[in-house]
Amino acid sequence: MRPIFDFLGLTAHCVQEGMSVPERQKAYGADVTWVTATEAGFDFLRDNLCYDEASCVQRAFNYAIIDEADSILIDEARIPLVIAGIRETEDAGGPFDKEHSTIRLARFIESLRKNDDYEFDDYARNIYLTEKGLERVEDFLQCRNLYNTENGNFFNW
Repeated sequence: MRPIFDFLGLTAHCVQEGMSVPERQKAYGADVTWVTATEAGFDFLRDNLCYDEASCVQRAFNYAIIDEADSILIDEARIPLVIAGIRETEDAGGPFDKEHSTIRLARFIESLRKNDDYEFDDYARNIYLTEKGLERVEDFLQCRNLYNTENGNFFNW
């Protein structure tokens, strides 16, 4: 297909096991990227463990064409993708000295108190922030209005 993509002015790459971060970034940055479900899934998990955006390999996706979707979405879905182990860190003062944002967020959420910071609707199984809880969340996220669409990505602190 490459000659056709070249003729149309599109770039095409594939992601393979054992590729370096720059190689993966180049592949995911192409107009058309071939990747197995497992590689894409593990890249997604690794990107969510990155401490800085420059280490992430995937970018926002526009479209996905899934070959044998039933196999991928049903059969492969039974096999969980798990990343385990200890991640190396740099000395204090390096990029790893701050606690990872998802961990910070999880700890903050655990600190919220039922009926004080949020209310739980047992019937609809929804959670609603109280005024006090909304203020705490906005302070934590350092935003003025949690419901403003500009505040959609809180992991840029």
